[in-house]
Amino acid sequence: MIQTKGPIPLILFAWVVVGVIRVLLGSSTAPIAYVFFGVFWLVSLILLVAAVLQLLTTKKSEETIESICTCVLVVSLFLQGLLGHGRATPLAAFAFLASAIVILFIYGRRLRRELFIHP
Repeated sequence: MIQTKGPIPLILFAWVVVGVIRVLLGSSTAPIAYVFFGVFWLVSLILLVAAVLQLLTTKKSEETIESICTCVLVVSLFLQGLLGHGRATPLAAFAFLASAIVILFIYGRRLRRELFIHP
């Protein structure tokens, strides 16, 4: 089992799950679609607060990078959601993609450290 000290991995997982459900609902105007829209933005805000708190309290470089990348993920999504289809779209997409790749790399390293025995 992977040991984590902060709540970010769990909140990030919930964020992805709620986001996938919201995307699968598409442009539906059903009440459940609005519920998942609201839940997604609420979880996004919780994730941002958790990342900022971890950034302020951590002393480990890996957790600092994780916090920064998580903040960039959520802020780029907020910017895109608030500003819409403007000049910020390519920058937000690039920042989101770069941060997601870094976070996947960090979690992959953590998983490898926990699963494999190193001499």
